[in-house]
Amino acid sequence: MKKQTKLDRYRIFAKRKLSAFLKSLEFSRLKGRVNGPKVLVNSIPKAGTNLLDRVLYEMPGIHFSGRRTLRNVTHTKKAVLRILSNTSRGAYHLAHLEHDAAIAQRLTEKNFKNFLMVRDPRSVIVSHYKYVTYIDTNHKTHAYFKSLKSDEARLEAVIKGVPGIVEPIEKVFHAFTNWLSEDCMLVRFEDLIGGEGGGSAEKQLLVIRDAANHLGIALDKDEVTRIASKVFSKKSPTFRSGKIRDWENHISIENRQLIKEKLGEWLIEFGYEQDLSW
Repeated sequence: MKKQTKLDRYRIFAKRKLSAFLKSLEFSRLKGRVNGPKVLVNSIPKAGTNLLDRVLYEMPGIHFSGRRTLRNVTHTKKAVLRILSNTSRGAYHLAHLEHDAAIAQRLTEKNFKNFLMVRDPRSVIVSHYKYVTYIDTNHKTHAYFKSLKSDEARLEAVIKGVPGIVEPIEKVFHAFTNWLSEDCMLVRFEDLIGGEGGGSAEKQLLVIRDAANHLGIALDKDEVTRIASKVFSKKSPTFRSGKIRDWENHISIENRQLIKEKLGEWLIEFGYEQDLSW
């Protein structure tokens, strides 16, 4: 896993912003500025936001807003509401925003099309501790996670939470999935990852087609296939493994039991397990 400096991240984002600007000048995207949808791509952190981002990035009629990801920890509610109010047609924002009634109301008032991306919590837990410990050395929690004596302790910290460092995992998941009480499309990482990530190519194509339908964008079979070919990439600055059920190689029996206690019913409700015997 390659470590990232703050300068690396600025360079990556600057390059992405320039690329997105040039892509926004394509005819279908210029047209989308007149009649395209406003879009919020919201996801649980470490749930594979980059996958859905690449789908929308390739979708005709819309363009990336060029804004950094909207987050509760970096944006005040007032700032988020202002950004949403000033969003132009055909633009999409990326976000890690926990459910909030005022933000939900603003999204409705401004006629946004919304997505919520989720992922198996066990994979999120592993991805989180590895990212802040070994990849993003500038992350505000890096020093704490690096100070822990083992990956097992880091896993436990993410699961249970540490005041002022990381929220308990069940609180995070419930805060985000409360968005499903609003009008949004649910996208599962495991359905979008496709064959290269250990998933299903057929499910991936279906999710892309459903996303286009949700946005009111017509895609033919060739366009859906072309977009699917762009989804899986190891170039994302947050990429680690991109594989389904990789968590089985990292989580001990003791921490599995702890996850069952915290999110066992969630796993069943969202189709990740049929019972608690895993």
